[in-house]
Amino acid sequence: MVSRRDWLKLSLAAGAGGLLACSGKADSSSDGGDAPLDPDHALCTFEVSDTSAIVSAYAANTGPAQLVLKTPSGSQRSYGPLEIMEDAGNTGALLIEQLEPDTLYTYFLSFPAGTVSSTYRFRTAPALDADKAFSFVISADIDVSEEFDSPIFESMASTEAEFFVCLGDWPYADNPPGAETIEEFRARHKEVRVAEKIQRVLQRMPVYAIYDDHEMRNNWDAFFREREATRIQNALTVWDEWFPLRAQGVNKVRYRSWRWGQHAEFFMLDTRLYRSANDAVDDTTKTMLGATQKQWLFDGLRDSTATFKFILNSVPLDFAIPLAPFPDDYWGAFTTEREELLAYIRASNVDGVLWLTADQHWFAAHHYNAGHKEFQLGPLARGIPTLHAAAPEVVARSAEYNFGELVIEPGPPTQVIFNCRGATGELIYTETIAAG
Repeated sequence: MVSRRDWLKLSLAAGAGGLLACSGKADSSSDGGDAPLDPDHALCTFEVSDTSAIVSAYAANTGPAQLVLKTPSGSQRSYGPLEIMEDAGNTGALLIEQLEPDTLYTYFLSFPAGTVSSTYRFRTAPALDADKAFSFVISADIDVSEEFDSPIFESMASTEAEFFVCLGDWPYADNPPGAETIEEFRARHKEVRVAEKIQRVLQRMPVYAIYDDHEMRNNWDAFFREREATRIQNALTVWDEWFPLRAQGVNKVRYRSWRWGQHAEFFMLDTRLYRSANDAVDDTTKTMLGATQKQWLFDGLRDSTATFKFILNSVPLDFAIPLAPFPDDYWGAFTTEREELLAYIRASNVDGVLWLTADQHWFAAHHYNAGHKEFQLGPLARGIPTLHAAAPEVVARSAEYNFGELVIEPGPPTQVIFNCRGATGELIYTETIAAG
């Protein structure tokens, strides 16, 4: 039996070297969005680049599977094996490489018993210098309980988005009774991942995700990392099983960046694992990002040649009014570090920065005095709060299920069209931001 620690490493290695000829045929009638769903298998595509992608899979039965990839020309290739492993909660992951940039692929898994999964699709990123229009969707907060049902996942799946960014709270593992053990966390992840409405989205687009708090426990910080160390570590272990990333050294980090052509670079922050206690004194020693991640962000923003730099941040910047009932869980309780970030952007003349945030379960567009713009999204499926009085920088907001749809259009001038859409896809708010 392969250990949990090694399962992703082995799968990635197998994928990198396992390009084989394949004579099997997928369902050619499907583009990855219309094929029937198989309840025994739940797949997702992660971390797409211009030449590679990671395929993650849950299956009812353990063992090896072959990934059959269909190219636009109709030819098929096989990668594998993708090992579905019992000691990883019946999940596995496989890196597929040697792909072409800006190309639409479909794939399915083939199992030894002769069964096959449903068909999924993804488009690789364009080349670094590609002057290409594209769109993506972004939101947070996914709870599949019936009380939060709406058409929003169908609406999101029907967009032309190249990928989906989730800024956390997927799943709500701390719903009573809150998960604490490895098996309990796995059960919460499985419940959400196999849900048909979620799989309909995952069939049509790849995902980039980060956790916030409810994947572990509400408002976890340095205090809870020490007080509930085993629970937090169990939660992280299982999150890694269901949200595999490329190996990043012994001290695994989950913050990362990626490019999508000439005009967009994305900086995904981890605002939980390195943060100080929420109630610590707000001075230069208090941090949400930790010194290493903060320097990584500074260097990345300074060196980026992309027209727009999207900072993906699971908690809001909100400057003016404490956000009840947890006023110390967001950037308003980390003002010293927040001002350091904003001052660095100003001093380094980094332009084209847009902040995309979540957590508070309502949409809001913020225009700050220094020129920064923040769009706060979510929830997709969770409770809607009563709004407090609007801060001066809030130019629009709405308390309803929502997601952001961002369209990047090459120029001149190159611009981002930000659309906030509601549960049925209706337009709640739109704004166009031109480069510079």
